[in-house]
Amino acid sequence: MRKMLLLFFLLHFISYGQKAVGLEICFEYQKSLKGFSAEKDADDALNDILAVIGAAKNFYLIPCDKINNALALTYKGERYIMYDKDFIYKINKATNDWSGKFILAHEVGHHINGHTRDFLIASMLDDQTKEKQREEELEADVFAGFIVAKLGASYNQIKDKKN
Repeated sequence: MRKMLLLFFLLHFISYGQKAVGLEICFEYQKSLKGFSAEKDADDALNDILAVIGAAKNFYLIPCDKINNALALTYKGERYIMYDKDFIYKINKATNDWSGKFILAHEVGHHINGHTRDFLIASMLDDQTKEKQREEELEADVFAGFIVAKLGASYNQIKDKKN
């Protein structure tokens, strides 16, 4: 009888352990679906953007959790675009699917327009005025608007919250 009770007791923990691992796998899979549903989706969006202007992909697209943003930067001579998948997901959910492409195109615009400085030395060299920062942000926005329009977004889809 003791052996039978011990067996039932152990089976409960083995079963619970399997369920816990299954739930962990499920949560990890769900996390991977946020933002661009996969890094491949972000990469495909980037390729679409670059195809509009005939530019080569000469920078790295890197998912970066918990930055609540996207940014273009240069590091040791290499160009990067970093994006938070959760941030893109929330923006797309609150607006429409063009928003994520607009954000990505905006960051490409910073690279195309020569706005990025090397991350390691930018703080030492960059005494940029607010006026210059605003000018660069506007240039990146104009570029992004051009790109999403060429990709097929209408003016109303870009300006309206939901479409």
